[in-house]
Amino acid sequence: MKKFNRLCVSFIVCLFFVLSIRGYQIVTHGTENSSQKVMLGTKPLCIANRKTMCPNAQTKSYRVKGQYYVPQKHIEYKEKGVASYYGIRDKFHGKKTATGEIFNAYGLTAAHKTLPLPCYVKVTNLKNGKSLILKVNDRGPFFKAKRKVEDRIIDVSEKAAKELGFYYAGTTRVKVETLPEESLELQNNGTEIERS
Repeated sequence: MKKFNRLCVSFIVCLFFVLSIRGYQIVTHGTENSSQKVMLGTKPLCIANRKTMCPNAQTKSYRVKGQYYVPQKHIEYKEKGVASYYGIRDKFHGKKTATGEIFNAYGLTAAHKTLPLPCYVKVTNLKNGKSLILKVNDRGPFFKAKRKVEDRIIDVSEKAAKELGFYYAGTTRVKVETLPEESLELQNNGTEIERS
């Protein structure tokens, strides 16, 4: 019996070792307004709470300025924080985004550090109540050293900043919520939201 128990323990240890070598890992994500979500592996399985997985989204880990980022593999997200904007003055207009699209400062797009790309979010300015649906197709906000950005959760295009009413202020407090159904349509079929 002891031999069998040792054999079982050895098998389990080897299994975890093999899975860790193949890139399977336990990753946790959570925000102030959501319960903790636990996922396993590169094709994630959500254990706590059933969440919508994004098999066709860009969720590859990346590193910027010494900081390592692990994008979430589920689409649900809700958080309050600070929004800033980027565009022509930052010389991003006309350059490639993380999804390979060309950034248009006059479009309704945004950048986020860990959301699966591409996806749609509803951004609400908490100071004036204005809200807007934006396509997240880039990574950010990232700034040069000496600028405080720890609490910045999203970077929006110049047009979005104007429509949300914080272009001249530069930043504002916002609530960001993903739109799961629209995001999955975008990822799976390339179907974009029709704007009037």
